[in-house]
Amino acid sequence: MNDHSACYGISVNVLAERWPALTQIPRIALTSLPTPLAALPLVSARVDSSVWIKRDDLTAREYGGNKVRKLEYVLARARQRGADTIVTTGGVGSHHVFASALFGRAHGFETHAVLTPQRHTQHAEDQLRADLSVGARLYPAATYPAVAKEIAELVMKLRLWGQRPFVVPAGGSTLHGTLGYVQAGVELAQQIDAGECPDPASVYVACGSCATAAGLALGLAAAGVRTRVVAVRVMDVVMANRFRLSMLVRRTSAYLRSLEPRFPEVCERALSSLHLDSIEIGRGPGIVTPSAQAAARLAANEDLTLDDVYTSKTLACLLRDAEADMGGKTLIYVHTLSSAPLEPYLANAPSIPPELEQLLT
Repeated sequence: MNDHSACYGISVNVLAERWPALTQIPRIALTSLPTPLAALPLVSARVDSSVWIKRDDLTAREYGGNKVRKLEYVLARARQRGADTIVTTGGVGSHHVFASALFGRAHGFETHAVLTPQRHTQHAEDQLRADLSVGARLYPAATYPAVAKEIAELVMKLRLWGQRPFVVPAGGSTLHGTLGYVQAGVELAQQIDAGECPDPASVYVACGSCATAAGLALGLAAAGVRTRVVAVRVMDVVMANRFRLSMLVRRTSAYLRSLEPRFPEVCERALSSLHLDSIEIGRGPGIVTPSAQAAARLAANEDLTLDDVYTSKTLACLLRDAEADMGGKTLIYVHTLSSAPLEPYLANAPSIPPELEQLLT
């Protein structure tokens, strides 16, 4: 990637700027906002559409991606509740677990995470080693259904040891985590209104635990942008499904309106704009598809790095739609993979313990 140091600025709270009563929502500033919105000329030429990218890989210098926007509100909520420890979960190569440990440590939280098996890739192995390098306390769970029991036992032990744990679901996808992407939707709307990009026909974003897509749809609707938000499913249906999307949109909308009655009633509009795409997941999470590989190669021509199974499948969905029936329209791809290098965290990372290594299947 090119040096994007000039892109980092201050953390602007567009929710509070637009609806001042929302300043009462606790938030810890971790990000440099707004993230850039830029054209992808080579991708556009390939599919005869106007394709743009929202650079959420640049949310923070230390580590970017979509998890950081969520953590601004999740960590603030934990602090409000008097917690000193974050307890969370994710796959063994989880970006959320690393971001929680990295930013949690910087703000006085110890992070404990229950990890589930994931297909072995170098990327997943590096994420696991990075977790260890920033002091995350990690525990294996043989299966996803075992996670709830492991977390309950861990929380009980932490309380007995005198710690004050705060439990965060996978991906940080809580009501408060969703607020990070309501803000992103409003931010993107402001960039469109300022003429940085034409009005989009569709916005594409990866859908793992649903909060990113749900918040983005709600924020765009609240700011008056009428567009289709395509949530590209990259996880099992138990995690990424229409019910979870709907629940997060409804709960977050109700919460915002309870604090600020002037926040518009756009819940149904946001839900109608959301389209859950399950085609690109292929044979399952973690399994590379030919269309995703092709999308990653095309993105590399724009000096963009996509991971094998999340962002690559999202761009693949955009390309498929553009070639089918979206030709000539404006399309926005939200890039949610951090572009910050992991090498500084890996340089002195400890070796992976055998009980965690066996999770890399």
